[in-house]
Amino acid sequence: MVNLYKSYTAEGNASTFAPHEGTACLGHVILVHGICVRSFSMEYLAKNLRALGYNTYNYDYASSKADTQTHGQKVLEEIQRIQATIPPNEKVCIVSHSMGGILTRHAIQRAPLDVISRIHRIVMLAPPNRGSYWPIVIRWFLPNARKLNAAVLDLCDEEQSPLRQIRPIPSSIEVGIVVGHLDNKVMPNQTHLDEAREYVRIWYGHCAMCYVKRTVTLIHAFLQHGTFKNS
Repeated sequence: MVNLYKSYTAEGNASTFAPHEGTACLGHVILVHGICVRSFSMEYLAKNLRALGYNTYNYDYASSKADTQTHGQKVLEEIQRIQATIPPNEKVCIVSHSMGGILTRHAIQRAPLDVISRIHRIVMLAPPNRGSYWPIVIRWFLPNARKLNAAVLDLCDEEQSPLRQIRPIPSSIEVGIVVGHLDNKVMPNQTHLDEAREYVRIWYGHCAMCYVKRTVTLIHAFLQHGTFKNS
């Protein structure tokens, strides 16, 4: 239990880079995990994307250490760092899960134009774009929930929630959203984002969708073609 807690709270804010397999590189993908987990939760997706030909950057952070705005700033800094390591004519794509999508939106809201111009497409898996009812339940039972996790209450589905104040993602960035039909943490209507180009539902739960080939296939399709259709 002590080791689990240390793993949960250990410092992060860095990406694990792994090059693509094979001869042709299909692109650069930054993966951003959700709340109460670490980057290992995205490693199945990263591994399979590398096998398809992508360079992957699996971003790791301690969700308990800061609110979503602060985490968003750290994500922006990581995007900038990664963009500086690739050829200037190439762009990055982002794959996020759950709260990782909110951090991505915070990052883009703060990003200068030169950074935005080098972000191509985003695939969000089960993002609580409209908030979730779970933080409210947690607040009922744990009034001091922020002491355990500084970000959790930022995800409430209330009008005053910080995520309701995030500006739209620029239209130059194409966004696709994958919704879990069996997700009991983020309901389908809570994933809605006005600027999203396309939605697709899969028969998996909130966490399980990060560990199945179907999700990899959908991500690959959207990153290459900007659509989930025919995938």
